[in-house]
Amino acid sequence: MNSLASEILNVITNLLRDDQQTLVQLSFVSRTFHQVAIPYLYRAPSILSFHQLTLFIQRLTPRYSELIKIIDLQGIPDRWQQDIGSVLNTLLLRTIHLENLDVGFCNLDPRRVISSISNCSSLRYLSLKAVRNVTDEVVENFVRDHPSLIGLDISYSSITDDSIYTISQHCISLEELDISGCEQISEEGIRFLAQQCKQLRYINIKDCYNVVPADGEFDEFPITTDDIWETDEDDLS
Repeated sequence: MNSLASEILNVITNLLRDDQQTLVQLSFVSRTFHQVAIPYLYRAPSILSFHQLTLFIQRLTPRYSELIKIIDLQGIPDRWQQDIGSVLNTLLLRTIHLENLDVGFCNLDPRRVISSISNCSSLRYLSLKAVRNVTDEVVENFVRDHPSLIGLDISYSSITDDSIYTISQHCISLEELDISGCEQISEEGIRFLAQQCKQLRYINIKDCYNVVPADGEFDEFPITTDDIWETDEDDLS
């Protein structure tokens, strides 16, 4: 197997990218497999407890921290009660090639998170779903540093139309936006967003009770009041 071309080994390993246990075992087979498996192993580490998160950060070396592309903390139970913010920012400051960050429902200070990822120029998706203290100021500080953002979830926050205007002006390549439960958003903000962000294919305005469009006004917009993140393109035409 060691004599296989690196391209073939990468194809094989890519098929196992979501199976971290197998990737760990593969990394011990030989030096060649170790070199191939490690980038996949660290690309999206599986973190299923606060204790595991703490140990992962303590043992992470600078070399491997640069391999991390995705951080998803949705697998941590009771993450709204754990002091996630006390350890997470240390990790974020070291993951300079981060592309996807999901800290929905986590107990943390969003201002510190935004500050820690300010230099992550490759970031394309962020979820702050139901995180406390997500304000217009937090949103502005984030989108100003990430004009290439594709997906954003700031649902159930206290943002106003000011955040929608800021997003519209800085993130014109935005494709997906979840602002469900943001009760201070109005149809004025949604209208401006749809006009500015031409790549937009999904907006979730479920429980945005202050959005009162005129009859048929948003019929041509990719708007949903469902909890489904993906939308069939045929349904948008």
